[in-house]
Amino acid sequence: MGRSGERLGMTGSLFNIGEKPPSVKTEFQTSSLIQPSPLARSLNTASMNMSMSASQWGSPLASRRALLIHGITASSHTWESFAQLLVAKGFFVIAPNLLGHAGRRGSDYRLSTLAEDLQPYFVKDTYDVIIGHSLGGTVALSLLPFLPKEKETTVILVDPPLEIPVMRSDIDKHWILKELTAKTVEERMAENPAWSRVDCVLRTLAVSMCDHTTVESIFAHNKPWSHSGLFKNIPHNVKVTVLVADPTLSLVCHLDHIPRDIERLEAIGLTGVGHHIPSQRPDAIMDCQLEAAPPPVPLWRLSNALPQLRLSSKPLHLSPLARSLNTASVNMSMSASQWGSPLASRRALLIHGMTMSSHTWESFAQLLVGEGFFVIAPNLLGHAGRRGSDYRLSTLAEDLQPYFVKDTYDVIIGHSLGGAVALSLLPLLPEEKETTVILVDPPLEVTAEGSEMHKKRILKEFTSAKTVEEWMAENPALSRVDCVLRTLAVSMCDRTVVESIFAHNTPWSFSGLFKSIPHNVKITVLVADPKLSLVCHLDHIPHDIERLDARGLTGVGHHIQVECPGAILDVIPLPRAEV
Repeated sequence: MGRSGERLGMTGSLFNIGEKPPSVKTEFQTSSLIQPSPLARSLNTASMNMSMSASQWGSPLASRRALLIHGITASSHTWESFAQLLVAKGFFVIAPNLLGHAGRRGSDYRLSTLAEDLQPYFVKDTYDVIIGHSLGGTVALSLLPFLPKEKETTVILVDPPLEIPVMRSDIDKHWILKELTAKTVEERMAENPAWSRVDCVLRTLAVSMCDHTTVESIFAHNKPWSHSGLFKNIPHNVKVTVLVADPTLSLVCHLDHIPRDIERLEAIGLTGVGHHIPSQRPDAIMDCQLEAAPPPVPLWRLSNALPQLRLSSKPLHLSPLARSLNTASVNMSMSASQWGSPLASRRALLIHGMTMSSHTWESFAQLLVGEGFFVIAPNLLGHAGRRGSDYRLSTLAEDLQPYFVKDTYDVIIGHSLGGAVALSLLPLLPEEKETTVILVDPPLEVTAEGSEMHKKRILKEFTSAKTVEEWMAENPALSRVDCVLRTLAVSMCDRTVVESIFAHNTPWSFSGLFKSIPHNVKITVLVADPKLSLVCHLDHIPHDIERLDARGLTGVGHHIQVECPGAILDVIPLPRAEV
């Protein structure tokens, strides 16, 4: 049972194919236009409070796991480049968004509360490595009592603020608040010539989803700022390494705040490296967790075995790892975004469209979390920096198989290209799980002429890389965050991917896949108004197949999940307890 009409009057529904109407109409009803629901409008308010969320990279089947915790005014997304290095070493990586960041708001910002908020990530998973940068390092230190006692874990604190005198606290707070200035991506690129465009978009995104109140509250709720005493809680199965920036470049962390008489604790200082060690010297962190050769260019190293400081005058040289992060050609591994608690009773998988990315599901995913879902949105091959040589839809679907080995889903939603990929996933779905599949304006049949038209339209997005401000001007109903996410998606895709997807799927014909609907799967196709979108056509959807339903929406364009999210939510069955 669905909730049709509960949120949004479905007066724009042309017909439900599953009900086998006596005749098929060829015109959409125009007597009553579908208006964006209150849910859709609420997505564009800056005050909307987001739920738990995280980014993930690598295969869920990887043998090792890492947890990354970001710093103040940053977000899970800003770990992108560093996470890819961990994936290359065989890790599956999770980076949660701290309370107060990525649109999440709270009333208690004590470090102990920020740490407790992360507990759901430890109920079903353990981690070989936990890395925290800046504020995230202090949060990681507060997590020590929650770590499982039977798992050997390496914890790396990257330039964490351990002790901040009251006089210094106001200076640091003022400096951080200046970071919240709404700079454009282009301004960030000019200020940081070593950063890639993607890095600058990610930083802009993080700042867009944080606010002054969060920063002020974090400082106010942690007075006095004194956390060195937490080192006394290092469990017997945990090894902690603290990486400290050069004091001539950063005053966030100080070596004299790190105890020297505690076992399984080591501190390493890096010459010529500032506070952002994950960007400037990722190899120094990698060397700690891989237990490889000693980190290059140490300024000093402290441990109970080395009571004296060891100084080095060697000059700093960026490693190949660090340099590779700034090349546009680096090929990213599997990655995804996730929202909600991993302990939620229901699961949803979202598949994005062409030139989009997992991040662009942000607003809609929050609505699903509000319905009690844990949501995963993988990045398709060819998107979010991922490249391949085979872009057939069957290959894009097979690439998602790791997300089905340990998890099953109550709902799978695919938009545009993602809808066609979801249709290709049907043979891979488990036979014992009742699953609702929602295809949102998917391209099912495209003629050679139509294919060329769509390709030219999509490629136009790459001819002039729009700024966030240009996206906002063209789409006044979208929030700044939505526009940053769209900019990010385009920045991480390219023309070759688009051309290859069309070339590798000629002829474009996928309506025949409806014949493969398993007995435990129900499919609904939502079709945009043909006056506003020509991507999906109702006459391409078979009328004589059980467990298949189609609905046409009047006055709604191709991006149904943004314009009319209630139409999608109405198709999702109620939890069994509410039926």
